[in-house]
Amino acid sequence: MGLDVSRRPLFIELVVIGGSYHANVKPAEAFRVAVWKNAFSVVLMHNHPAGKVRPSDEDKDVTDHLIQVGRILNTQVVDHLIISPETFFSFDITGLMEELRESTKYAPPYEVAEKIQEAKEKWMERGMRKGIREGEVSRRERGLQEGKDEGRKERSVEMAKALLDKGMDIGKISEVSGLPEKEIRELSIL
Repeated sequence: MGLDVSRRPLFIELVVIGGSYHANVKPAEAFRVAVWKNAFSVVLMHNHPAGKVRPSDEDKDVTDHLIQVGRILNTQVVDHLIISPETFFSFDITGLMEELRESTKYAPPYEVAEKIQEAKEKWMERGMRKGIREGEVSRRERGLQEGKDEGRKERSVEMAKALLDKGMDIGKISEVSGLPEKEIRELSIL
């Protein structure tokens, strides 16, 4: 079935008549009318006369192949329906269409190369973001450490000033505060 841009049916066309257990679908036949009638997208349909609508591996493989052909022709395959007189199976509703769209089995080599390049770029970007986050954490930790060190230094200077005011020996103040004697002498001048 061919659909227009709004996904309204343009046509329903019989493409292949198969036997009881098999229908040989060629991509050129499947898309001929869709291309001719300028369909924006298509819904594939076939029946399982026995009534079991579970897709076979061959159904999945044909769908995968036709999805890739549709990409090349710029005609999206939006669903594949397997029908019987009692029920149906939708590749789209069950999530199988999305899974097959991600397949690279029949994908043109240029598309596979593009996907690989996109994945590389995505992982590089993630790595850069992670590095930036880690760098920010490292800078923040370094800043905290510098702040703590500065606070300790100020506390030592205040302690040295207080001990100088009490008349304690510069050598003893240096031992207690951890400040060099030269720095303590400079404090005594202030």
